[in-house]
Amino acid sequence: MKKWLLRSSDSENLVMAVSSTLQYVADVVADLGDIRVKRMFGGAGLLCNDLMFALEAGGAVYFKADEVNRPIYEGAGSVPFSYEMSGKPRSMSYWSVPESAVDDPDEIRKLAVEALEAARRSDRRRKVGN
Repeated sequence: MKKWLLRSSDSENLVMAVSSTLQYVADVVADLGDIRVKRMFGGAGLLCNDLMFALEAGGAVYFKADEVNRPIYEGAGSVPFSYEMSGKPRSMSYWSVPESAVDDPDEIRKLAVEALEAARRSDRRRKVGN
């Protein structure tokens, strides 16, 4: 398995432990582009060509979801990534990786590719909105 180097937002190289599940996802999708792990918010983001499509927080891995792929996660009993800000719960468009996919490289790759597509759709909408 590759050892992943986390990079801070200012590109300073940092050595930091990454969850084995996030490493596994990174290995499974390594051929999709420039895959890197970036430290953020007390966790880590997984990027492909500088586009974040997965994150790790609290030992769990979450994939980017939108109206196209969210039903997969809802049907699998996954939960959205959430955090508290100013005493109020907030959620993001990232959903936990279904347990059934964790030990199945074909399923994890399929979900990761769909998450990357969701990130690309979101990026396109954001660029059009500016």
